[in-house]
Amino acid sequence: MSIDNQPAVKRRGALLLLFFTLLLYAACSVFAKLSGNAMEAGNLTGSLVFLALEFLMLVVYSLLWQVVLKHLPLNVAYASKGLCTLWTCLFGILLFQEALTLGKALGTLLVLGGVYLVVTDPAAEEA
Repeated sequence: MSIDNQPAVKRRGALLLLFFTLLLYAACSVFAKLSGNAMEAGNLTGSLVFLALEFLMLVVYSLLWQVVLKHLPLNVAYASKGLCTLWTCLFGILLFQEALTLGKALGTLLVLGGVYLVVTDPAAEEA
């Protein structure tokens, strides 16, 4: 690999870590919902287990987020948090049979468009 290609490879690696970190963060909402469902069903033990898993995932997320911020500009990293909207919507549809409404679909597309514009902005690489 040439030396000229290394910054692009490092940026791609940092972006992959960012997207994985945000997927992990969005997955926390699944455990929160499962905890609430267990509590509603009167299953205190199940609720506490899901809360503990959510807490553990948040700890891992916070550590990974610090690594992401070390390698990417804050404006790129924070704007990308909008991807959590997509993941949360998909989790709701796939795991909890929630409906995908036109408003949810359009809102998610709008957020993804904004994330794309920020992440692909050449000025963001210089920051």
